[in-house]
Amino acid sequence: MNSLAQIPFFTLYGEQPEKSVLESLHIESISTRSSSNNWVIRPHRHGQLYQVVVMSSGSAEVLLDEQRQQCNSPVAICIPPGAVHAFHFAPGTEGSVLTFGLDLLEDQDYSHTAGHFSELLSAPQMIRFTPENLQLQRLQGYLSDIQQELNSERPGQFLVQKWLVRLVMMSLKRQWLDLGLEQQNPDQSLSLIRSFRHLVEQHYAEQWKVEDYARELNLPPARLNRLCRNLLNCNAKQLLQERLLLEARRKLIYTRIHIEQIAFELGFSDPAYFSRLFRQHQGCSPREYRAQHEHTHCH
Repeated sequence: MNSLAQIPFFTLYGEQPEKSVLESLHIESISTRSSSNNWVIRPHRHGQLYQVVVMSSGSAEVLLDEQRQQCNSPVAICIPPGAVHAFHFAPGTEGSVLTFGLDLLEDQDYSHTAGHFSELLSAPQMIRFTPENLQLQRLQGYLSDIQQELNSERPGQFLVQKWLVRLVMMSLKRQWLDLGLEQQNPDQSLSLIRSFRHLVEQHYAEQWKVEDYARELNLPPARLNRLCRNLLNCNAKQLLQERLLLEARRKLIYTRIHIEQIAFELGFSDPAYFSRLFRQHQGCSPREYRAQHEHTHCH
């Protein structure tokens, strides 16, 4: 691949994006696509769609951006828009793949629920369950209900689908909290952080400064830094650098773009500075990092 853009964006794996996917909702079994592909789903990403993969039995080698790990069921994997992901399932693995558009969560009343879901959906997450877990039973029930709603034509169908998707996400969030993976924070602060992260996704390659984001959010830069330290355990500049470096790592792993070109695409006018910054954070040069991850793809 010569460009990260060549890592395909799919609506569903193997299907090209439609012009409007914001209100999409789809559910299918893991085997629907993986069994016919030797249980391998190669690296890809979704533009404006969230995806939740719930494994009820079996296991998989999972690639989430540059991180690869083995996971055993039962487990739920949350994949936000733009995250590169791939799977190599053990043959016979069972479970569901739920895919839904942004508008199912981000409508007029989402401001009241943003604090519950925003962090869960801002980065790939792996949420583990025990077989008899109550949240898992509820989650599987909601997924079954979604399947039934999609196969029926009844009054209020879209509203019910939207509520069921939120019940799925709430079950995942409660399990996340039960596992101690997140501390609860005030909704207003989380909403501001979510808006900040959304802006970062739009402008990170333009090398906006912290002051630019603070101005867009109508916040003093000092308050934006406090929010980041309190909720993300880093300051705003560190978050900006990490987002740039995440994209750099994606390009190094999944493309063959020349390193100087990667630097320019990420807004660095001096490729040597980009290499120094990368080494400072990763402990190796971009060239060394690429060489270390030549076999990161799921096979």
